[in-house]
Amino acid sequence: MQSTIPPPPQDPELQRIIDSTAEFVAKNGPASEEVVRQQNRNDPRYVFLFGGEFSDYYKYRLLFEIQNLQVIAQIPPPTTKNSLEFELKNAEEQITCLRKQIIDSESNLKAHEMALNSQRQSKIDVLWRAKEDKRIDDLVKQVGLNISSFDKCLERLQESGSKDTISNSKKWIFDNCSSDRLREIILTYLLHRVRERTATDAFRLHVLYLINDWAHYCHRKKLDSVRQMLSRYVPKLYAYASNNAGTINAFSEKLEKLVGVWEGHKYFDDSCFKQLRNPVAVIATEQATVAAYQSQLAIEVDKEIGETLGSYAKQHKEYEQHVLTKIATMETQMREIKDRIEAENIRQKEEEYGTERRRSRFDQQQPNKIPSLFETTSPSKKPLGIPLPKGGPPPPMPGGSNFPPPRSQPPPPPQPPALDLTPKVPYYELPAGMIVPLVKMEDVTYNPLKEKDLRLPHPDPPSDSLLREIDRFYSALQFPPPIDCIRDNEGWEMNGLVEHYVKKEDHKKKLELKMKEEGKTLEDAFTNKYIPPKTPPKSSKSSPRHEKNNGRSSRSRRRTRSRSRSSSSSSSSSSGSRSSSSTSSSSRSPSPRRRRKSRSASPVTKRIKRSRSPTPDERPTFAVPVGPAPRTSISFKIPPQPINRETNKGAQLMAKMGWEGKGLGTKEQGIEEPVSGGEVREKTEQFRGLGSKPDIYEQYRRQMSTQMARRIHKLN
Repeated sequence: MQSTIPPPPQDPELQRIIDSTAEFVAKNGPASEEVVRQQNRNDPRYVFLFGGEFSDYYKYRLLFEIQNLQVIAQIPPPTTKNSLEFELKNAEEQITCLRKQIIDSESNLKAHEMALNSQRQSKIDVLWRAKEDKRIDDLVKQVGLNISSFDKCLERLQESGSKDTISNSKKWIFDNCSSDRLREIILTYLLHRVRERTATDAFRLHVLYLINDWAHYCHRKKLDSVRQMLSRYVPKLYAYASNNAGTINAFSEKLEKLVGVWEGHKYFDDSCFKQLRNPVAVIATEQATVAAYQSQLAIEVDKEIGETLGSYAKQHKEYEQHVLTKIATMETQMREIKDRIEAENIRQKEEEYGTERRRSRFDQQQPNKIPSLFETTSPSKKPLGIPLPKGGPPPPMPGGSNFPPPRSQPPPPPQPPALDLTPKVPYYELPAGMIVPLVKMEDVTYNPLKEKDLRLPHPDPPSDSLLREIDRFYSALQFPPPIDCIRDNEGWEMNGLVEHYVKKEDHKKKLELKMKEEGKTLEDAFTNKYIPPKTPPKSSKSSPRHEKNNGRSSRSRRRTRSRSRSSSSSSSSSSGSRSSSSTSSSSRSPSPRRRRKSRSASPVTKRIKRSRSPTPDERPTFAVPVGPAPRTSISFKIPPQPINRETNKGAQLMAKMGWEGKGLGTKEQGIEEPVSGGEVREKTEQFRGLGSKPDIYEQYRRQMSTQMARRIHKLN
């Protein structure tokens, strides 16, 4: 068997290249071999890919790696306690999700019921109007009236109420309605057009003008039967006109004037005039008649709604039964997993008990023994449960060169370059949907997005789930909407993002529970709070005069100590008393202001105010302390010179009046240092004053003005 195995190359680097290439090709398939061949065509070390030297050894290594991968793939993963616990946790999460789906289905059913009940009255009104339109059309067809030409007259009557328009409409009635039945039908048609919701107040008024001319003609021709017929319809026509025009004074006055004309000429009978004076009662009677008729139609609408809700409830029951069956199956699996976990725990305890019984004092490892770096596992030992591949080489023998050495971890051959998905344009020119992958589901608080994390979508074909969601989105825009798309009274989709909000609420509750266990609230997780800048205390500043006084005090102490040590032993007590008195006098030399300053700057008495959300300066840090960073800019400003009281007469005079190096007065207000020499300014700013800051907008205006002047100068 040893003679059939091709020998490896003597060069260890070349052997490593062949082994790594064979392992890479075995894992990624024949296409990867072609890629490696194209990338290393001119490299003499890769001649084994083109049938050159050591190609037999490469083929042997490739077959060996393929067999090894097949054997590893056939070995089932060992079942451990951690994997069983993971399966148990996964099953619990799935059961919770399924129960939540049942609750969502119930809420969906209730939302459907509310939506259908809210649409009940509108459906009844639509059905009643359709019935009325059909009834009027049947009446017109029975008598053979050509109502289309009369509709044209009514359209002109709706636009204007001139005498010609009213005369043409009256002429059409006289020409086409020669019998009482035809006149009854045309009056019914006029009443139907007047009580439509689309009818305007002007149209209703013009119809009453048409009735007025018709009544005047009947009164002049003494057609009493026609006038009695008009008396039955005039109160209803007038009631609808006055009911809608009650808030408009112009229409109300015209209606009152029209009734006065009718009463003056006595066009109608007394019962008609009584009804004209009480239009509210006429409207109430008309609405009662319509309500009685609609109550019969409501039975049909309720039946239709009941059938729809019944189908929805049936779907919900079937879905609930299906989900409960899945939950029962998963609960059975959970019980089996728990039994397996219990058995695994018992087995581990038995193994631990048996190991403790077999252990002796000679098996214990010395505590001070350090394992050698050269200790390796014996080659004869192999992992239990993993058989050697059939037809594979025998285990490597020490010192043998006919067999390949154990595989190391060399870097794989170069792979084809990946696609660069980094956007080449600024982030504000990209679609807003590109930030969606950066917003994680578990993000509850505000987390700023980083521009460098934006990536273009991978140029892959859309998945089936994405195409289904796109189709579902556009199907919701159809009318009427599909069954699974519920809308409210205004037409907006309901429960569109309920799954997203449920998951988001779960993450929020988990975060609140975790922070509650830590003794915090959700507000402590907010990091984008406004923290006002800390103003350094006045006591932290020290004037040059104080530093000078401190220097003098320290020098006086050193001189006192030296004098006390140089004195004789006989006068040690007196020298010591003088030294102590000198030291105490020098320590008392600083002013009360200095003592207050030193106490305020003491770190012992400094108090740190704690709050629920500490500022970044107050948070504990575990980083290695480093020194202050050097200044990145060079300042050419001359530092203020300290006050020399010996030469400054003004300082001496102010010191006599109680000045101690700070501001003036008991509150020590004003500037501490004297006014220094003036800075170099432009001519327009030489009278700006002390302490005033330049205006950035004024500077920008001047800069732009200067640039514009330069451009004009260049053009000229």
